[in-house]
Amino acid sequence: AQGGKVHWAADAVEARGIVLDICRKVNARTVTKGKSMISEEIDLNAFLERHGVTPIETDLGEYII
Repeated sequence: AQGGKVHWAADAVEARGIVLDICRKVNARTVTKGKSMISEEIDLNAFLERHGVTPIETDLGEYII
């Protein structure tokens, strides 16, 4: 995976912080993300919205066979 990077987080707070840091580094105001149970469990969408980033969820997984 050329250019890919794995981020490890010990808990939800750290995971949300990592995502927000990435968004801030590129001055993102809107992000597109796939639906996932992990993002639901850490309440990522609400967290991003509180910090000025609008998440848009996709359901692309429903179309992948």
